[in-house]
Amino acid sequence: MDKYLSRIGQYIICLISSVAMFSCMGESGTIVKFGSQAGVVRLADGKQIHLRNGMKLEAQELDTLAVKDADCCLVDFQINYDTQTDTLQGIWHTDWLIYKPVPKWEQLMLAEPDTMIRADEHFLDFDIPKGGFVSNHLFLYMEYSSHYQTQVDSFRMSFLPAEGLVYTADSSRKVYRLYLRSFGSIAENDSVTEQKVLPQAFDLTDFVEWAKTSPERTDDTIRFQVIYPKQFNSNYPGFVWNASEVYSVLETGEEVK
Repeated sequence: MDKYLSRIGQYIICLISSVAMFSCMGESGTIVKFGSQAGVVRLADGKQIHLRNGMKLEAQELDTLAVKDADCCLVDFQINYDTQTDTLQGIWHTDWLIYKPVPKWEQLMLAEPDTMIRADEHFLDFDIPKGGFVSNHLFLYMEYSSHYQTQVDSFRMSFLPAEGLVYTADSSRKVYRLYLRSFGSIAENDSVTEQKVLPQAFDLTDFVEWAKTSPERTDDTIRFQVIYPKQFNSNYPGFVWNASEVYSVLETGEEVK
């Protein structure tokens, strides 16, 4: 257990996308390249990838991938704006796409708080900046300053419906609270570490559907914070908890722009 607790903690940073834009003369037209965009696969209208900015991507490369509905990913792609126009549905075709799967974790609806201490607990040593929300899925980057070579990570996001809306620490607004736990297993003799960033996605469909019917809300926006353990509490058994920024999403499961 000492080995687990002595590691430098991880923190979650927001999903930052890089966009490179360039313009070409002649047949190539104006081409915009996008990098590391968080996306969710949707199959209702053929194979599409729904993105945080509202775009719906179609690509020939998708037809060769064994993807399922609600699979999560990061994608690099390009759009030639001179050869197509945006439709009312926001569908765009790309002729170049790199698909990188992202692990997805289900969110639990619990009757009791998830506070049992585990030997493989990982503490998040830095505040969680705002992450990305796409099609009912919360995307977060897990950043490790010392990630072991054999380390296997797992995450658990839970929600207590009985808790309902609660005030933020500064009492500025009422939000729902989702509780994030992080765990890891390491081979006994492993001593090799490296810096690593591992994107993760959390399926919050059940939470969004529950919140849509909650009589506590007064508008069509669902607001929540991610609550996560910072360290052990020195005064009594348990954790010191931290809170992320407030996330605001619509009943459609998309982020408020």
